[in-house]
Amino acid sequence: MLDIGVLPALLLYGAIIRSIISNKLFIRNRVILAVTMLHSLFDFDLQFLAIYFIVLLFLELRNVKEIKTSMSAKASAGIILIITSVLSVMVGISDYFYINGKPKQATRFYDGNTMAKIDLLNQAANEEEMERLADSILESNSHVSVAYSAKARAEFSKGDVEKFIKYKLTAIRLAPYQYDEYTDYLDSLAYCTELYLQGNDMKSAGFCVKMAEEVPDMLENVKKKTSSFGWKIVDRPEVTLSEDDLKLIEEMRGWVR
Repeated sequence: MLDIGVLPALLLYGAIIRSIISNKLFIRNRVILAVTMLHSLFDFDLQFLAIYFIVLLFLELRNVKEIKTSMSAKASAGIILIITSVLSVMVGISDYFYINGKPKQATRFYDGNTMAKIDLLNQAANEEEMERLADSILESNSHVSVAYSAKARAEFSKGDVEKFIKYKLTAIRLAPYQYDEYTDYLDSLAYCTELYLQGNDMKSAGFCVKMAEEVPDMLENVKKKTSSFGWKIVDRPEVTLSEDDLKLIEEMRGWVR
């Protein structure tokens, strides 16, 4: 249902059940469908669309009509098949290298391997390389939280606090349950506040404190939006600042009074 939607899933289940109970279908196909259905009660057999297509091969088909295709259509299909096969092999090799802990080789075969680029991002030697990899990731996938977090870190190293806040808030918005992002954001704001105070820039210091004061409310909003089922799982989300972090915010308020 998550893959193709509720209605298509119900139609698929109906087609499978109809095929299982049909006397017109080979017993072999009926057994395969029944076993797949039973096994799916305990595992995710129908999680991927590829499995759907395999299941379709064993369904009972009615009102089948054969259509003859021209040579040009066959040739076009052949070319498309070859191109698709080559691309699939490249992606497969890329995944192989990624799984074996070789992200650099993985990106050589397929530049769109986001997970491999994230590994390289975590291994970046400096902020320039980190920012380059983050931009490369965001070109193909603008919803990767860790890429925005890396850009925030790069801007922080340059001393651009406004851009740091912008990218950090984007990273938090995309991954609201990454608790470490909130604490890192808060610690960075505290550091910036101290620097601004040393330079007698009370306005900028006050702005950092204001942003820090919003962190508890940000977490509270995440808590309100969390389903009741979210508190019943083993990995319960952490949405409350520690006493130390709350004290830090209070101290920051005192710095600018």
